[in-house]
Amino acid sequence: LELIQTGGGNNDGQYSNRAFDALLASAQADTDLASRARKLMEAENIALKDHAVLPLFFWTDPNILWPYVKGWRSNGMDKHRSRWVTIDQAARIKQFS
Repeated sequence: LELIQTGGGNNDGQYSNRAFDALLASAQADTDLASRARKLMEAENIALKDHAVLPLFFWTDPNILWPYVKGWRSNGMDKHRSRWVTIDQAARIKQFS
């Protein structure tokens, strides 16, 4: 939610709403987790009603793998270390037989 806070460095859309900012500031200072969660939910509802953020894309995992590739795990950064990936040679040979 801090992405759309008035004056925030990542608030590229220049969204500004006093009630939203007040709830966000109050939630940041709140030590009661339940109270903090309620304030953040209320702030989020304000931002949603104001259409403060317009999602233009949905992140997908564009990786297509052969079934004989083992150890591959999707992750949010889409970074894959080859040291954890192996090729099941028997399955590979069977795939193309």
